[in-house]
Amino acid sequence: MKSKSLFLDPAQNKASLINHDVLLNKKDVLIKWQVSCVCASERRRFNLKKSHSDFKEFIAGHESVGTTDGKNLFVLLPHSNCITRNEKVICPSCEEGKYNLCRCMNHAGLCSTEPGGLSELTYVPQKQLLRIKNLAPNLAVFTEPLSCVLRSWKKVQSSKKDRIAIVGLGPIGCLHYVYSSILYPDSEFFLFEENLERIEAFKKIFKESNYTVNPKKCEVDISVMANSTSNGFEKAKKYVKKNGILILFS
Repeated sequence: MKSKSLFLDPAQNKASLINHDVLLNKKDVLIKWQVSCVCASERRRFNLKKSHSDFKEFIAGHESVGTTDGKNLFVLLPHSNCITRNEKVICPSCEEGKYNLCRCMNHAGLCSTEPGGLSELTYVPQKQLLRIKNLAPNLAVFTEPLSCVLRSWKKVQSSKKDRIAIVGLGPIGCLHYVYSSILYPDSEFFLFEENLERIEAFKKIFKESNYTVNPKKCEVDISVMANSTSNGFEKAKKYVKKNGILILFS
């Protein structure tokens, strides 16, 4: 079956719209994509700035939403491991429930062997699709990054949260701010972002007075690394006080 897809070629620094054959695994289902996003990890791989050895062409878009029957909406679960691929031999990590350490894991939208949602059609393992109800596709596409945010704050429920720092005001940084400010409206927020356009957009959307942008110094109870760079990690670590909590990107 033919499917028009956007191929990104890091080695040649080019993007091409190609009508290619979609490969079928007998146990997979065919999904028609409606909305798909490209995150910073995919941009960094295309720009050869990500620590990844696979420079082959790939189809980006691991934050994707589509339908299998024209009615029911599904979100793509990005990680494809030996559980979702139905392998007979399961790795020790998956046997212990530590799926994030799976040695067979690939990442849809980042690996050349695992196409993402910037395509008309893709065959995907059923276990890699999450059913979504009563949510528009353009909102459902935030399910994957929002799940990282929810999981992070669930893990620190019992911690002190009077002062919170968020490093990075991209989509996931904004989601961290929205969710944590709803949970902890009395907290004081310190937000860090180098991109001036992002700062201006953030201020237009969020007019609350409980945050300070790019303070010269601060010490916080919880610091959030809301980007995927080593510099963001060092900055987030610098602001958290002794015995405080550092929340990593994912």
